[in-house]
Amino acid sequence: MDRRHRIELKENNVVRQGVQWRPEEMKAAQDEIKEEVEAMTDPAARAKREEAVAQWYLEQSPPPFRKTDLAHRAQFRQMIHTHGRIHNYRQRIGELEHTLASFKTETEECTTVLDFLHRNIFSLERGLNSIEADLEGVSTVIAIDRAAAKQLRETRSMAILADEVLREKEMDLVGMVEDADAAEEEALALTKVVREVIRRRVIAERKLNGLFKRVKNVRRKANALLPARSDAARTVHSMHYRK
Repeated sequence: MDRRHRIELKENNVVRQGVQWRPEEMKAAQDEIKEEVEAMTDPAARAKREEAVAQWYLEQSPPPFRKTDLAHRAQFRQMIHTHGRIHNYRQRIGELEHTLASFKTETEECTTVLDFLHRNIFSLERGLNSIEADLEGVSTVIAIDRAAAKQLRETRSMAILADEVLREKEMDLVGMVEDADAAEEEALALTKVVREVIRRRVIAERKLNGLFKRVKNVRRKANALLPARSDAARTVHSMHYRK
């Protein structure tokens, strides 16, 4: 923290272990404080400020042996940090060299692929055309499959509805089998009756046809006897007239 804020600490005339004050910096800070004190017009305030500055200098200025030890420690830490930064830079350079090598390898692979594509572009275009046709066929098949799957789902739903309707109808038909058997027996009986009625009707129609034939014969015979009847009637009338 002292090294990060050393500029601000020096501007505020603060001496700390992590801040290296050079002699010229200490002299410049003292001159600045001296000018500040001389600019004061109030004697009491000037005396108070001089006393505070003297006390500050006594408290913050370390003894020579301690200052030397602090300088050595700061220099050692600075050297350690420098070597650490150099190590980090070398490590980063190694990583960048590895990345560059991988990029070069990838570039060589892409160059090889591009060379192969340039040399075989015509055959690849023919292959791509066939692949495009195959993809169109596959898309058609997929569309047909989706439509078939949709129809299958609809058919299954319709089958489920049909099963429900069938169950309802079966429940409605419960007890109607006996009624159907009785109706079938009645229908058989009525069929026999109808057959008997039809048989009698046929017999009656045949008898009626025979009667029609006999009536026709009788009328023909009557028509044949009409001239004789007319002659006889005229004879009878003539006889009556003579009398």
